[in-house]
Amino acid sequence: MSDAHAPLTGVPERLGELTSRTGIPVGVVAELLGAASEGAAAN
Repeated sequence: MSDAHAPLTGVPERLGELTSRTGIPVGVVAELLGAASEGAAAN
């Protein structure tokens, strides 16, 4: 399968990498992303 057919493939790994690099918990990152999407949807 290519990434084009599975765009979410590897996202958990990337979040884990982000967490290990920044020290920000994945839950916090997900919460920020969720808030950003909600804000975009509200506009």
